[in-house]
Amino acid sequence: MLHDCWLYYRMTMDKTVLQELIYPLLKRAVNYYLHFVKKENGKWHLPPTDSPEYGEKCEDCNYDLALLKWGCITLLECVQILGITDEKESIWRDICENLTDYPMDETGYMIGKDLPYRKSHRHFSHLMMHIPLYLVNRNNSDSWDLVRRSIEHWFSYKGDILGFSYVGASLLCSAYQKGDLALAHIRSLLNNHITINSMYAEAGPVIETPLAGMECIQQLLLQSWGGKVRVFPAMPEEWQDASFENLAAQGGFVVSASYKNGRTEWIQIKSLTDTECTVECDMTKAEVSFDGKNYTEVDIQKLYHLKINAGETVFVRNTLYL
Repeated sequence: MLHDCWLYYRMTMDKTVLQELIYPLLKRAVNYYLHFVKKENGKWHLPPTDSPEYGEKCEDCNYDLALLKWGCITLLECVQILGITDEKESIWRDICENLTDYPMDETGYMIGKDLPYRKSHRHFSHLMMHIPLYLVNRNNSDSWDLVRRSIEHWFSYKGDILGFSYVGASLLCSAYQKGDLALAHIRSLLNNHITINSMYAEAGPVIETPLAGMECIQQLLLQSWGGKVRVFPAMPEEWQDASFENLAAQGGFVVSASYKNGRTEWIQIKSLTDTECTVECDMTKAEVSFDGKNYTEVDIQKLYHLKINAGETVFVRNTLYL
């Protein structure tokens, strides 16, 4: 829940939400873990806990390891942003630096220590360090092969591979820029699980999986994590033309963009705050204008760093389409 609240903060950059909601609640949530974690041989470990719906307890459960690490990283970021100190900062930092490794075997990520993934399970909770937390990602780790093996092993047990499973698999693929694979999972979701009125049924009709399916489509078009706004980061080969308008991105940005003949045609970014922005895209050279004035040609080479004032709109136009 607090990860969703954090994303809301990152989209709006509203410090009131950070100060009054996220920081105090996240501190209490993470400090609850501190009653149970133990440090052995220089590494922090968790006692037996549950991975949601899997039904077996294990030490060093990947689900809880990922959440604990994300919580500590985020709390340290909170105190820095808010300009405050906290008596628990040293232990949060120690956990970030010395939390035990995520348990894995030859098939990929396990549920936890001494508990391999060995029965059908709809959730991707044992893979949350990748999605949605991005603790392990394509920028900080060469881990696609591990993720691929984990997905294949996860899907090899039939029975409880349901609509939400395809959501998780698609998001994992798009995070590693595997657009064709991500789209294949979206198609499986649409063709086999979502009804023509957009609803979805397991025990009864629900809407959360179709909404998550919409996010799968959006993640092909726009991602924002790791301090970058990533425009058209995982486009399937067959999607040669696409566009989107006014999607929120982390950092307090509102983004629109057009994709034409298999390349980014233009990107428009409006900032809600005075801030810096790093854009990742497929452009190499572009013309850039701030609020429609003074187009300047710049070398991008797939990364463009710029400073945007609050309320200002930047238009980046690929020189290939001039």
